[in-house]
Amino acid sequence: MSDAELAMAERHVQEARLIVERHRERVAQLERTGADSRDARMMLGVCEDNLRIFEGHRDYLKNQRDQK
Repeated sequence: MSDAELAMAERHVQEARLIVERHRERVAQLERTGADSRDARMMLGVCEDNLRIFEGHRDYLKNQRDQK
C-alpha cells in the first residue's frame, strides 16, 4: 500500500461526501415542492452506500499502513 493509494482513497471519500450532500439537498428540494422523491431517495441510498464502501476501503488502507 502506497501513500498515493491512500491519498486516492481519501479523494474518493471526499468526492463521495460532496455527491451525497448535493443529493440530499436535491431530495429536500423535491420534498419541499411536493414532487415525487422516491427515485431520488433511492439514488441517495445508493450514493450513501458507495460512500460507506469508499470509507471502508480508505480505513482498510490506513490500517494496513499502520500495521507496518
